[in-house]
Amino acid sequence: MDEPHPTLFTLLPALVLLVFSLLWTGALVLWPENGTAVAAIFPPAQAGEGALAGVVAAGAEAVQGFGAWSTVVVARSADPAFVANLYRQGALVVVKAAAVDECSR
Repeated sequence: MDEPHPTLFTLLPALVLLVFSLLWTGALVLWPENGTAVAAIFPPAQAGEGALAGVVAAGAEAVQGFGAWSTVVVARSADPAFVANLYRQGALVVVKAAAVDECSR
């Protein structure tokens, strides 16, 4: 007996579930929590002092330093709106600083 080979159409539900699961897991791992240190990644045009000014304007209580590039600033604030304020100040991505630390090892 000849078994039909699976087509993309028959594999589509499994592929959609796989992609969704990977994205959901990544979001849970990287999503910043209130009061924890976050790494804010700014565009190159805002590198250095511009990125630092954006973090301070967003309401950072403590700036822990820059990442490997001057567009990455690690900071902390207990303000629940801190992450939203970072995006308003021009941050492209905001992730848990612990996740950034794991990636830099």
